[in-house]
Amino acid sequence: MKDRVAAAWASMRGLDRAIAQGFSSLLALRMIEKLAGFGVTVLMFRMLDKEQLGQYGFIQTAVALCAIFGIPEFQNTVSQSVARGHPGTYRAALPRALRFSAIGVVLLGGLGLGYLQAGQTALAWGLLVAAPLLPALHACTAWKGVLLGEARFSSFSRAEASNALLRAALITTALWLFPGSLLAPVIAFFIVPAAQNLRQTWLACRRISPTAQEESGAIRYGLQSNVYSAVGIVVANLDRLLIFTLLSPALLAVYMAAEKFSDLLQGMVQDMAAVLAIRFSQMIRYSHRLDDALKLASVAIAVFVLLFAWLAVPPLTVLIFGEVYRESIVYAQALVSTVAVGNIATLRFRFIRSKLDTASYRNVLLTGSFGKLAASLVLIPLFGLAGAVGSVLCHRIVLAMITAHTIKTRYLAAASTQASGHDGSR
Repeated sequence: MKDRVAAAWASMRGLDRAIAQGFSSLLALRMIEKLAGFGVTVLMFRMLDKEQLGQYGFIQTAVALCAIFGIPEFQNTVSQSVARGHPGTYRAALPRALRFSAIGVVLLGGLGLGYLQAGQTALAWGLLVAAPLLPALHACTAWKGVLLGEARFSSFSRAEASNALLRAALITTALWLFPGSLLAPVIAFFIVPAAQNLRQTWLACRRISPTAQEESGAIRYGLQSNVYSAVGIVVANLDRLLIFTLLSPALLAVYMAAEKFSDLLQGMVQDMAAVLAIRFSQMIRYSHRLDDALKLASVAIAVFVLLFAWLAVPPLTVLIFGEVYRESIVYAQALVSTVAVGNIATLRFRFIRSKLDTASYRNVLLTGSFGKLAASLVLIPLFGLAGAVGSVLCHRIVLAMITAHTIKTRYLAAASTQASGHDGSR
């Protein structure tokens, strides 16, 4: 056992200096982004009441659901293709994403008109403003895959950090100039990333020739994977929808405060996985040594997450959101703790995604998604916010189990077979 841990540590250290540097860039980005976001959050949770914050969260959720029509999976597809020397995949992906995003524009606009007719004007105008911005917001994001695929982590970090800082400044200005307004911060929240995506898309199109080579099967894989990831996106946002419609906008605001910390930590794990994905895409097989390294990394992450949940979350919740959100503390601690459970699944799942393995991707994503769907539909009506936390925990446990099963039966088994074949041929 001691030798196995030592080998795993050596493997983890040897994953590549470029990976460590890339993750450092993304971590710096995440820190800048989240610090800017927290600054804005402090203002929003103090300058808007719970009802308005709940409506603000609902608008974000509606846009996130319609984002599936912007084919977000193209970002991962382009990243893997570019890393393998096929930048033309980006040129092929962009027009398809733009065409599909028109469906989301119609749906958001229709929802906004529905609320306008129902007399909920603030909610309605937030949706109506977001609708025409949807293509720029979510169909023009594959430039991120280009930068990640080229391992240009610093460029990616600078673009995203400037985006976060500018958006934070604009939202802050909107809150001060239009106190009590819901529409002003909504416009500021969406307009900055939309403008950034358009600019970066223009730059990517200038750099990549229209005749650049496209990877065979990559677009088909991206479209197929997007069908499965769409289920995941719907399920990920289902809790907010149920809380808003079955409970109240005010309770949604309480839940939004609680999930901020888990979102931060989960985002850091996903950033680490995104950097590793570039190396994964160039690996021939998944080895026991790599799996041990990922397990060791996940244990270290879990220890940090649990310490953060029980030592840092209580004072930070009151400091950031105010005394009125003290009831969010226990939910925040529980949600952060679930990240410790699910981080190994995030790292392993990135390897599966890097291999254009549609069948395994589908099995993992759909199993986890339907597990959470069932948990949310049962637990939230019965237990309210505690049920929402329970559904997140169920989701991460199921994902950890199904990714472990997939890695063991599909990848580690294949690696053992190949190793045996090499031994037998000697």
